[in-house]
Amino acid sequence: MPVWVEVKAELTEYDPNFLQKIHEVTKGRNLSVLKHQIIYPNRSLAPEELIPEQSLRELSPEEVFRRKCESEKFNLDENPDILGAFRELVEEMG
Repeated sequence: MPVWVEVKAELTEYDPNFLQKIHEVTKGRNLSVLKHQIIYPNRSLAPEELIPEQSLRELSPEEVFRRKCESEKFNLDENPDILGAFRELVEEMG
């Protein structure tokens, strides 16, 4: 029977491959990751904390998404597929 573990990690910035890295580290070991938590100690405030609620409602979903990415120092210009996926989700939610 595998040993159940919880992984907690502090990251300085977003890492889209973090879960894959956990999988690689635990592969072939008698471990089963039941839960993971990522902590960003230098994380910026959420968009609703940066923007008054009234003006937040006036923004489009994409504008809010862009501002959140900016506050997390996530460069959408270097990751255009992320913005495309977000647009698809918004369209599907219609």
